[in-house]
Order: sequence, then C-alpha cells, then structure tokens
Amino acid sequence: MELRVLRYFLAVAREESISGAAAALHVTQPTLSRQMMELEEELGKTLFLRGKNGLTLTKLGETLKSEGSLLMQHYGEVMERIEHEAKETEGHLRIIGPSAYTGLLDEPYRCLKEQYPNISYSIRDCDSGAFDAPYFSVKTGKADFGITYSTYISKGEPELMVKKLADERLDLLIPQTHP
Repeated sequence: MELRVLRYFLAVAREESISGAAAALHVTQPTLSRQMMELEEELGKTLFLRGKNGLTLTKLGETLKSEGSLLMQHYGEVMERIEHEAKETEGHLRIIGPSAYTGLLDEPYRCLKEQYPNISYSIRDCDSGAFDAPYFSVKTGKADFGITYSTYISKGEPELMVKKLADERLDLLIPQTHP
C-alpha cells in the first residue's frame, strides 16, 4: 500500500464519505472510489460497509484507521527531522566549466539553496578551448563538479560519473566518491 492511498483511506474514514473525502483531498470522487476499491482488492478484505447513510468501517477498517494514523504521524515526524537536518548541512561546491554553459546550473542551484540553505558554490571558468580542464580538475579533486563536452570524455573512467546535462553534448562530471 502506498502512503498516498493510506492518506486517501484515512480521509474517507474521517469523513465517512467518499465524496466528502474527495472534496477535502481535491481529487475526483471516481478516482477516490477506484482507489478504495483497489485497496480492498489488494488487502483481500472489505474495509467499508456501504449504506444509505454513508460508509461505516469494518473491524479491519477500524484497525487500519488506528494503525494508519500512527504510521502517517510517524512519517510526518521523520520528514520534519530530515528537513531539519538538511537545513543544517553545510558545505561549498567547487564547479568548473565554460562560462557559456554554467548558466545551466542556475535552476538546480536555486533548488539546492531551498533544500540546503547553508551550501554555497563557486564557479571557475575554464578557457573555451580548454575543455579538458573540467575533466582533470574533477579527477584530481580540485573541483567537485565539472561541465564539459561529451566528445572529450574518455570512455570507461571508473573514478567519474558522467551525467548528460543538455542536448548540446554537454556532460556533468561527478567523482564516484562525492557524497
């Protein structure tokens, strides 16, 4: 069972109505109804007794409501702890690449700053003709990441991970050991 489906179930159990839960969750009633039927099929048991006055939980439904609520509470606590610890992470990233392409990092860095506000970075520009500089800087530990043309990367470099950065044959070089 996915956490999303558990969250849906708990809303239906709380509202005692699929349409009421659908409105609270901002999903369509048919979508939520299908999710609840699939959950019952997955468990092989009935969770709700459907009547004219709405839904009533079966004994198994009551158990899932009780235990599922605890699980979702614990999940929330874990996520808060992870977010808190992520904000405490500090560091500095050293990046090297041709200045014409380091702008590709603006959006990823904005996302990084939101998640890890104590991480800073510096970008060292390499000569437009020195496309081997990122490769050697990353390989020797003088930079954490490098941007270079795919055509320069020699195949089978076990020390480096190569991630496709753009359709212009650009790659991001990352040491295998980088956290």
